[in-house]
Amino acid sequence: MRFLDCPKVYDHLYQKCPGYNKKDFWSSAHSCAGKSPDEIFKKFCWDEAKTLYNLLKTDFPFEDTVKTKSELLQREFAKIWHFLSGIGEPPVLRTLFGPFMNDLLNNLQSAWDSREKKDRKKFKAYSVDILAISGLLGSFDVLQNYTIPGQEKIAEFNSLLIIELYDRAGEPVVKLYHKPEEVTNEDHQLIDLTSSIRNCSSSDCPLEKFTGSCDAVRSTYEEIAKECVRKK
Repeated sequence: MRFLDCPKVYDHLYQKCPGYNKKDFWSSAHSCAGKSPDEIFKKFCWDEAKTLYNLLKTDFPFEDTVKTKSELLQREFAKIWHFLSGIGEPPVLRTLFGPFMNDLLNNLQSAWDSREKKDRKKFKAYSVDILAISGLLGSFDVLQNYTIPGQEKIAEFNSLLIIELYDRAGEPVVKLYHKPEEVTNEDHQLIDLTSSIRNCSSSDCPLEKFTGSCDAVRSTYEEIAKECVRKK
């Protein structure tokens, strides 16, 4: 369930940037996030530039002058995603990603509680868009704490988050990994983000600290549905 149209989120973004317009949210979010004055954004509207950026990851035969814009477009993407995802803004993160985060953390706790059952589930997968991945990284406060060569701290298309639960001498610990996109020919390796999580300072994060790191952004679908009703 998506809450980008929630009045609460719109009001927060509008207060942060009065020029924000949800009817043209890509272009207005780009302006609000600090649009680059580069000539490419005078030649292409944002939707065209977004398509151009995705094509640059393929073998499409662009001229060299266009190919040089790849990193610039990456940085502009990051600005927009961070603005729309509410990175650094717990109230927005809570509305957009709180229910999903709550489900994810509850499932982790359930996995630990049922660890001795024979029919327990050992693996769970979620398919989400890159806005959600950025939001989850932001909720754990790790998006600001790592850099991918050639990228500007953004969750890419086809990227992957891995959360692993371990039993360390009877105590539950968690590890968080990020795998950048696999569209390019680069050999992207797993990045261990565990020690960067809020309240976690080691390569093994106790489950209690891991779940507690996101208390400010956890919510339920019912809570957000009520909060997103525009009061008359």
